[in-house]
Amino acid sequence: MRTFREQLIGLKACPEAVAWVGERTLEQAWTECNRSDWMAWLTRKCELDSREAAADMAERVWHLVKPEAQLACAWVIDCARRGADREEMDAAYGAAAAAAYGAAEAARAARAAYAAYDAAYAAAYGAAYDAAYDAARAARAAYAADAADAAYAAARKAERAAQADIMRSHFTWQDIERAMP
Repeated sequence: MRTFREQLIGLKACPEAVAWVGERTLEQAWTECNRSDWMAWLTRKCELDSREAAADMAERVWHLVKPEAQLACAWVIDCARRGADREEMDAAYGAAAAAAYGAAEAARAARAAYAAYDAAYAAAYGAAYDAAYDAARAARAAYAADAADAAYAAARKAERAAQADIMRSHFTWQDIERAMP
């Protein structure tokens, strides 16, 4: 039987994730991981529907969404929750991206708002991959701002850990094991 590390290599996981896993089993890695983006990537590779988890993560950082972008972002979350088709996801993404860029032109958010990028990036690895990935990139560009790097890193690390807990609340390591390709 292949180790979890070997399985990740076979799935073409990023070298950083493979190195972090090391000799951990799937159970140990899933329990200890604080990188929601890695966890979301793995659920996508396992073809698990992570739209609910993605929507929960996006709602967790709702307070970072500028008022000008809230309606469009709410539409994207709604699309994820109800499994909207590609055409509607594209339309929702377009509206969210335009609103985010408009808000960024009006005032730049604090760098801690990168947590919204992490949530959207995680959502990108859910069922609505392409549209959510584009939205994640738009959110990252729109919310980039100057702030103390140490505070930014700490806030991002804490948010990723909280989002990892959301992933664990939706999927157990056994769910992943059963779905592993």
